[in-house]
Amino acid sequence: MTRDELAARGRELAAEARSLLPSFRPRPATLRRTLKSLVLAGDSDAGPVLCKKLVREDALWRWYFARELALQRAFAAEPPPLRVARALGADPERALLLVEELPGPPLARLRRLEEPLDPALIADAVELCTSLARWQRGLALAPSDPPPPAARRAMRARLLEDPSAPEAWVREGIERATELGLCDAELAGASLAAIAVHPRVAFAHGDLLPRNLLRVDGGLAPVDWECAGSHLEGWDRALLWANLPQARAALEAAAGEAPRERAAFWACVGFALVRELKFRRARPGDPRALELRTELERVRRELLSS
Repeated sequence: MTRDELAARGRELAAEARSLLPSFRPRPATLRRTLKSLVLAGDSDAGPVLCKKLVREDALWRWYFARELALQRAFAAEPPPLRVARALGADPERALLLVEELPGPPLARLRRLEEPLDPALIADAVELCTSLARWQRGLALAPSDPPPPAARRAMRARLLEDPSAPEAWVREGIERATELGLCDAELAGASLAAIAVHPRVAFAHGDLLPRNLLRVDGGLAPVDWECAGSHLEGWDRALLWANLPQARAALEAAAGEAPRERAAFWACVGFALVRELKFRRARPGDPRALELRTELERVRRELLSS
Protein backbone atom coordinates (compact mmCIF):
# COMPACT_ATOMS: atom_id res chain seq x y z
CA MET A 1 0.00 0.00 0.00
CA THR A 2 1.51 3.35 -1.06
CA ARG A 3 1.62 6.39 1.20
CA ASP A 4 -1.24 8.03 -0.72
CA GLU A 5 -3.33 4.84 -0.56
CA LEU A 6 -2.67 4.56 3.16
CA ALA A 7 -3.70 8.17 3.69
CA ALA A 8 -6.90 7.61 1.73
CA ARG A 9 -7.75 4.50 3.76
CA GLY A 10 -7.11 6.47 6.93
CA ARG A 11 -9.58 9.17 5.88
CA GLU A 12 -12.17 6.54 4.95
CA LEU A 13 -11.74 4.74 8.26
CA ALA A 14 -11.97 7.99 10.23
CA ALA A 15 -15.26 8.79 8.48
CA GLU A 16 -16.61 5.35 9.35
CA ALA A 17 -15.52 5.80 12.95
CA ARG A 18 -17.33 9.15 13.15
CA SER A 19 -20.52 7.49 11.93
CA LEU A 20 -20.47 5.49 15.18
CA LEU A 21 -18.77 8.03 17.44
CA PRO A 22 -19.25 11.57 16.07
CA SER A 23 -16.58 13.11 18.29
CA PHE A 24 -13.85 10.78 16.92
CA ARG A 25 -10.72 12.68 15.85
CA PRO A 26 -7.94 10.60 14.24
CA ARG A 27 -4.37 11.15 15.31
CA PRO A 28 -1.90 11.78 12.49
CA ALA A 29 0.26 8.88 11.28
CA THR A 30 -1.37 6.25 13.49
CA LEU A 31 -3.00 4.04 10.85
CA ARG A 32 -1.45 0.58 10.75
CA ARG A 33 -2.19 -2.70 9.02
CA THR A 34 -2.20 -5.98 10.93
CA LEU A 35 -2.54 -9.48 9.52
CA LYS A 36 -6.26 -8.97 8.98
CA SER A 37 -7.30 -5.46 10.04
CA LEU A 38 -6.71 -1.75 9.73
CA VAL A 39 -6.28 -0.01 13.08
CA LEU A 40 -6.52 3.76 13.56
CA ALA A 41 -5.92 5.61 16.82
CA GLY A 42 -7.75 8.76 17.75
CA ASP A 43 -9.38 10.81 20.47
CA SER A 44 -12.98 11.55 21.34
CA ASP A 45 -15.18 13.02 24.02
CA ALA A 46 -15.15 9.51 25.53
CA GLY A 47 -11.34 9.47 25.66
CA PRO A 48 -8.64 7.76 23.56
CA VAL A 49 -10.04 5.39 20.93
CA LEU A 50 -8.84 2.57 18.70
CA CYS A 51 -10.83 1.96 15.55
CA LYS A 52 -10.44 -1.53 14.10
CA LYS A 53 -11.80 -2.60 10.71
CA LEU A 54 -11.54 -6.11 9.33
CA VAL A 55 -10.16 -5.99 5.80
CA ARG A 56 -9.74 -9.72 5.16
CA GLU A 57 -13.23 -10.78 4.25
CA ASP A 58 -12.91 -14.58 4.21
CA ALA A 59 -15.14 -16.66 6.50
CA LEU A 60 -12.32 -17.51 8.91
CA TRP A 61 -11.52 -13.95 9.94
CA ARG A 62 -15.16 -12.83 9.86
CA TRP A 63 -15.95 -15.57 12.39
CA TYR A 64 -13.19 -14.41 14.72
CA PHE A 65 -14.20 -10.77 14.32
CA ALA A 66 -17.85 -11.57 15.11
CA ARG A 67 -16.66 -13.30 18.28
CA GLU A 68 -14.73 -10.22 19.36
CA LEU A 69 -17.76 -7.99 18.79
CA ALA A 70 -19.97 -10.35 20.82
CA LEU A 71 -17.48 -10.55 23.66
CA GLN A 72 -17.05 -6.77 23.83
CA ARG A 73 -20.84 -6.42 24.11
CA ALA A 74 -20.89 -9.08 26.84
CA PHE A 75 -18.06 -7.38 28.73
CA ALA A 76 -20.00 -4.11 28.75
CA ALA A 77 -22.74 -5.84 30.77
CA GLU A 78 -20.59 -8.19 32.84
CA PRO A 79 -16.89 -7.26 32.86
CA PRO A 80 -14.28 -9.94 33.53
CA PRO A 81 -12.27 -9.74 36.78
CA LEU A 82 -9.53 -7.56 35.27
CA ARG A 83 -9.18 -4.41 33.23
CA VAL A 84 -10.54 -4.53 29.68
CA ALA A 85 -11.01 -1.86 27.04
CA ARG A 86 -14.59 -0.54 26.88
CA ALA A 87 -16.47 -0.96 23.61
CA LEU A 88 -17.45 2.47 22.22
CA GLY A 89 -19.22 1.40 19.04
CA ALA A 90 -19.58 -1.50 16.63
CA ASP A 91 -21.06 -2.25 13.22
CA PRO A 92 -21.07 -5.98 12.36
CA GLU A 93 -22.05 -5.35 8.73
CA ARG A 94 -19.02 -3.15 8.13
CA ALA A 95 -16.83 -5.30 10.42
CA LEU A 96 -16.03 -2.18 12.43
CA LEU A 97 -15.21 -1.94 16.14
CA LEU A 98 -14.32 1.06 18.30
CA VAL A 99 -12.81 0.44 21.72
CA GLU A 100 -11.15 2.45 24.43
CA GLU A 101 -7.40 2.77 23.88
CA LEU A 102 -5.81 1.63 27.11
CA PRO A 103 -2.81 3.71 28.27
CA GLY A 104 0.19 1.45 28.09
CA PRO A 105 2.61 -0.30 25.72
CA PRO A 106 2.50 -4.03 24.98
CA LEU A 107 4.96 -6.29 26.73
CA ALA A 108 6.39 -7.13 23.27
CA ARG A 109 5.87 -6.15 19.65
CA LEU A 110 6.27 -9.75 18.47
CA ARG A 111 4.94 -13.05 19.79
CA ARG A 112 7.86 -13.73 22.14
CA LEU A 113 9.58 -11.60 24.80
CA GLU A 114 13.22 -12.38 25.49
CA GLU A 115 14.15 -9.32 27.58
CA PRO A 116 14.18 -9.33 31.39
CA LEU A 117 10.82 -8.60 33.00
CA ASP A 118 9.95 -7.10 36.35
CA PRO A 119 9.00 -9.91 38.79
CA ALA A 120 5.82 -8.00 39.65
CA LEU A 121 4.70 -8.18 36.02
CA ILE A 122 5.47 -11.89 35.91
CA ALA A 123 3.28 -12.37 38.97
CA ASP A 124 0.55 -10.27 37.32
CA ALA A 125 0.65 -12.40 34.16
CA VAL A 126 0.31 -15.65 36.12
CA GLU A 127 -2.48 -14.24 38.31
CA LEU A 128 -4.28 -13.00 35.20
CA CYS A 129 -4.45 -16.58 33.87
CA THR A 130 -5.80 -17.78 37.20
CA SER A 131 -8.41 -15.03 37.44
CA LEU A 132 -9.76 -15.73 33.97
CA ALA A 133 -9.89 -19.48 34.58
CA ARG A 134 -11.90 -18.91 37.77
CA TRP A 135 -14.40 -16.62 36.03
CA GLN A 136 -17.10 -19.21 35.45
CA ARG A 137 -19.51 -16.62 34.09
CA GLY A 138 -17.20 -16.13 31.12
CA LEU A 139 -18.03 -19.61 29.81
CA ALA A 140 -21.69 -18.64 29.52
CA LEU A 141 -21.01 -15.21 28.02
CA ALA A 142 -18.60 -16.33 25.29
CA PRO A 143 -20.12 -17.24 21.90
CA SER A 144 -20.32 -20.98 21.32
CA ASP A 145 -21.40 -21.12 17.66
CA PRO A 146 -18.96 -23.22 15.61
CA PRO A 147 -17.17 -21.75 12.60
CA PRO A 148 -18.51 -22.42 9.09
CA PRO A 149 -17.14 -25.66 7.59
CA ALA A 150 -14.66 -23.90 5.28
CA ALA A 151 -13.38 -21.75 8.13
CA ARG A 152 -13.08 -24.80 10.38
CA ARG A 153 -10.99 -26.64 7.79
CA ALA A 154 -8.68 -23.65 7.47
CA MET A 155 -8.36 -23.39 11.24
CA ARG A 156 -7.45 -27.04 11.65
CA ALA A 157 -4.92 -26.90 8.81
CA ARG A 158 -3.25 -23.85 10.38
CA LEU A 159 -3.59 -25.01 14.02
CA LEU A 160 -5.63 -21.94 14.92
CA GLU A 161 -7.68 -21.54 18.08
CA ASP A 162 -11.27 -22.80 18.14
CA PRO A 163 -12.98 -22.02 21.47
CA SER A 164 -16.18 -23.61 20.19
CA ALA A 165 -14.41 -27.00 20.42
CA PRO A 166 -11.86 -26.56 23.23
CA GLU A 167 -10.66 -30.15 23.48
CA ALA A 168 -11.18 -31.23 19.87
CA TRP A 169 -9.14 -28.46 18.24
CA VAL A 170 -6.12 -29.23 20.41
CA ARG A 171 -6.46 -32.98 19.92
CA GLU A 172 -6.85 -32.61 16.15
CA GLY A 173 -4.04 -30.05 16.13
CA ILE A 174 -1.65 -32.51 17.79
CA GLU A 175 -2.59 -35.14 15.23
CA ARG A 176 -2.06 -32.65 12.40
CA ALA A 177 1.29 -31.57 13.84
CA THR A 178 2.37 -35.22 13.87
CA GLU A 179 1.45 -35.56 10.19
CA LEU A 180 3.54 -32.46 9.43
CA GLY A 181 6.57 -33.88 11.27
CA LEU A 182 6.45 -31.23 13.98
CA CYS A 183 5.73 -33.78 16.70
CA ASP A 184 6.70 -37.46 16.87
CA ALA A 185 4.29 -40.28 17.68
CA GLU A 186 5.57 -40.82 21.22
CA LEU A 187 5.15 -37.20 22.25
CA ALA A 188 1.79 -36.95 20.48
CA GLY A 189 0.53 -40.10 22.18
CA ALA A 190 1.59 -38.92 25.63
CA SER A 191 -0.01 -35.52 25.05
CA LEU A 192 -3.30 -36.97 23.84
CA ALA A 193 -3.41 -39.37 26.77
CA ALA A 194 -2.82 -36.54 29.26
CA ILE A 195 -5.65 -34.47 27.77
CA ALA A 196 -8.00 -37.46 27.71
CA VAL A 197 -7.43 -38.05 31.41
CA HIS A 198 -7.87 -34.35 32.34
CA PRO A 199 -9.97 -32.57 29.66
CA ARG A 200 -11.18 -29.82 32.00
CA VAL A 201 -11.98 -26.51 30.32
CA ALA A 202 -12.10 -22.98 31.69
CA PHE A 203 -12.63 -19.48 30.38
CA ALA A 204 -9.41 -18.20 28.80
CA HIS A 205 -8.15 -15.36 26.64
CA GLY A 206 -7.00 -17.97 24.13
CA ASP A 207 -4.28 -15.87 22.48
CA LEU A 208 -2.39 -14.74 25.55
CA LEU A 209 0.88 -13.64 23.97
CA PRO A 210 3.15 -10.88 25.32
CA ARG A 211 2.06 -8.63 22.44
CA ASN A 212 -1.55 -8.92 23.65
CA LEU A 213 -0.72 -7.79 27.19
CA LEU A 214 -0.49 -4.05 27.87
CA ARG A 215 1.43 -2.53 30.77
CA VAL A 216 -1.15 -0.34 32.48
CA ASP A 217 -1.28 1.34 35.87
CA GLY A 218 -1.78 -1.43 38.37
CA GLY A 219 -0.52 -4.32 36.24
CA LEU A 220 -1.44 -5.89 32.91
CA ALA A 221 -4.50 -5.68 30.66
CA PRO A 222 -5.20 -8.14 27.83
CA VAL A 223 -6.40 -6.93 24.43
CA ASP A 224 -7.70 -8.66 21.28
CA TRP A 225 -10.34 -11.04 22.63
CA GLU A 226 -11.39 -12.82 19.42
CA CYS A 227 -10.07 -16.21 20.61
CA ALA A 228 -11.49 -15.97 24.13
CA GLY A 229 -13.92 -18.54 25.47
CA SER A 230 -13.72 -22.20 26.46
CA HIS A 231 -10.20 -23.65 26.35
CA LEU A 232 -8.33 -26.40 28.10
CA GLU A 233 -7.60 -24.90 31.50
CA GLY A 234 -3.83 -24.87 30.95
CA TRP A 235 -3.93 -23.17 27.55
CA ASP A 236 -3.30 -19.54 28.55
CA ARG A 237 -0.44 -20.59 30.82
CA ALA A 238 1.00 -22.78 28.08
CA LEU A 239 1.04 -19.89 25.60
CA LEU A 240 2.90 -17.74 28.09
CA TRP A 241 5.30 -20.60 28.90
CA ALA A 242 6.21 -20.80 25.20
CA ASN A 243 6.56 -17.06 24.65
CA LEU A 244 7.47 -15.53 28.02
CA PRO A 245 10.46 -17.60 29.21
CA GLN A 246 11.02 -15.43 32.29
CA ALA A 247 7.67 -16.59 33.71
CA ARG A 248 8.19 -20.33 33.33
CA ALA A 249 8.96 -21.18 36.94
CA ALA A 250 5.91 -19.27 38.16
CA LEU A 251 3.66 -20.77 35.47
CA GLU A 252 4.77 -24.30 36.35
CA ALA A 253 4.13 -23.64 40.03
CA ALA A 254 0.61 -22.45 39.19
CA ALA A 255 -0.21 -25.47 37.03
CA GLY A 256 -1.65 -27.44 39.93
CA GLU A 257 -0.36 -30.17 42.21
CA ALA A 258 -2.38 -33.16 40.99
CA PRO A 259 -0.42 -35.30 38.50
CA ARG A 260 -3.33 -35.24 36.03
CA GLU A 261 -3.50 -31.44 36.08
CA ARG A 262 0.23 -31.08 35.57
CA ALA A 263 0.32 -33.63 32.75
CA ALA A 264 -2.51 -31.83 30.94
CA PHE A 265 -0.64 -28.52 31.38
CA TRP A 266 2.50 -30.02 29.82
CA ALA A 267 0.44 -31.39 26.93
CA CYS A 268 -0.80 -27.84 26.27
CA VAL A 269 2.78 -26.54 26.45
CA GLY A 270 3.87 -29.13 23.89
CA PHE A 271 1.10 -28.12 21.51
CA ALA A 272 1.92 -24.44 21.98
CA LEU A 273 5.53 -25.19 21.04
CA VAL A 274 4.69 -27.19 17.91
CA ARG A 275 2.44 -24.32 16.80
CA GLU A 276 5.39 -21.96 17.16
CA LEU A 277 7.39 -24.30 14.94
CA LYS A 278 4.66 -24.26 12.30
CA PHE A 279 4.18 -20.51 12.43
CA ARG A 280 7.92 -19.91 11.93
CA ARG A 281 8.12 -21.86 8.64
CA ALA A 282 11.70 -22.34 9.76
CA ARG A 283 14.59 -22.98 7.42
CA PRO A 284 17.15 -25.69 8.28
CA GLY A 285 19.45 -24.48 11.04
CA ASP A 286 17.07 -21.78 12.31
CA PRO A 287 18.30 -21.19 15.89
CA ARG A 288 14.83 -20.60 17.31
CA ALA A 289 13.50 -23.78 15.68
CA LEU A 290 16.35 -25.72 17.27
CA GLU A 291 15.52 -24.13 20.61
CA LEU A 292 11.87 -25.11 20.23
CA ARG A 293 12.89 -28.71 19.56
CA THR A 294 14.95 -28.68 22.76
CA GLU A 295 11.99 -27.28 24.69
CA LEU A 296 9.81 -30.08 23.29
CA GLU A 297 12.24 -32.60 24.75
CA ARG A 298 11.63 -31.02 28.14
CA VAL A 299 7.89 -31.53 27.59
CA ARG A 300 8.48 -35.15 26.61
CA ARG A 301 10.38 -35.80 29.85
CA GLU A 302 7.67 -34.19 31.93
CA LEU A 303 4.90 -36.18 30.27
CA LEU A 304 6.67 -39.52 30.34
CA SER A 305 7.57 -39.11 34.00
CA SER A 306 4.06 -38.12 35.08
